[in-house]
Amino acid sequence: MSENHGLSRRQYLELTGTLALGGLASALVPSTTNPWAWAALPGPLRVNTIVSIWGREKDIKPFEQQNGVDVKLTAWVSNIHQVTKTATGGTKLWDVITMIHIFTDPVMRRKLFHPLDVSQIPNAAHLWPQFVNPAYARYDGVQYGMPYVWGYDSILYNKKIIPRMSSWKDMFDEKNKGKIALRDDPQFALPIAALALGVKDPFALGGDELKEIKTFLIAKKPIIRKLWTGFAEALTLMRTGEVGAMMGWLPMWRILKREGMNVDFIIPQEKAFGWVHVYLISKETTVLPTAYKFIDYVLDTPFSSSIAKDLAYFSPSKKVLAGLSDADVKELRYDRIDEIQRNLIFGEFPVNMQDWNDTWSAFKAA
Repeated sequence: MSENHGLSRRQYLELTGTLALGGLASALVPSTTNPWAWAALPGPLRVNTIVSIWGREKDIKPFEQQNGVDVKLTAWVSNIHQVTKTATGGTKLWDVITMIHIFTDPVMRRKLFHPLDVSQIPNAAHLWPQFVNPAYARYDGVQYGMPYVWGYDSILYNKKIIPRMSSWKDMFDEKNKGKIALRDDPQFALPIAALALGVKDPFALGGDELKEIKTFLIAKKPIIRKLWTGFAEALTLMRTGEVGAMMGWLPMWRILKREGMNVDFIIPQEKAFGWVHVYLISKETTVLPTAYKFIDYVLDTPFSSSIAKDLAYFSPSKKVLAGLSDADVKELRYDRIDEIQRNLIFGEFPVNMQDWNDTWSAFKAA
């Protein structure tokens, strides 16, 4: 634990223990269920997150200033990289780690994280019910993760180029040849094809389904103009009109809409792909109180409303509403949360992930 102007945890325990012998501890230690509330926080706090989205300086700097602690950010690279890095030493490098809900189970099974004491996260009391101790945040009855942002990936399209879209099938329609982009990510691209083919559970794809999807994607390859990998690349494809539709993200819609483009971000008739990002605390952290404070911070009004207004992502905390106007609530669809969630598919980690990767590689190589 690093030194600071307040007491370290060790010093705190030593001091209160000594004072207790003289009967003075209760007089000098404030009455609180959080022993860290009155001491300066230890640091720095090493946070692994999607820096360009949830680690923006405008959102992180207030936490640093309010708590007198430095936040050292490390960029998330990809879902697969996140799982691999976390399982092979990432918990030694990071104190707080982001993980999409699909991939929490394989890392929680390794017991790499600190069990959460939710009483140390006061803003957890303001979570919408569906985000309270969800299955993807716990393992063997113990909660390790805290949801802090959620959203969905779906069809983003330019109405000037493609007037109307309503189904994932439209992404593979011959009339849209050369106007479509998919994300270069089998975890979400393959389920799109699955839904277009009428597969009921797009995240439970066996050998026969994967073979059918591979044949389908190869046949539809002339329709797909581009496979995008980065956020900026995807925005450029839409801005320039190189493509008219893509499997996109909420902030892409928000940014392009604000720039004056006639774009829409729909939930197709087959449903869209919902996701939740959770923060987990490394079992090896030496700055536990700071980690708790940070997770509490991202559930509070300033952070959650900033993410909502700028990027159109949803907070699992009702405290976001205090930072939104009535117009914001309507435009950002906070008035339709239950309806939206009923029309989302929250996938699970594929047990045959390597087969998925092989299928995608075969399509790309064809």
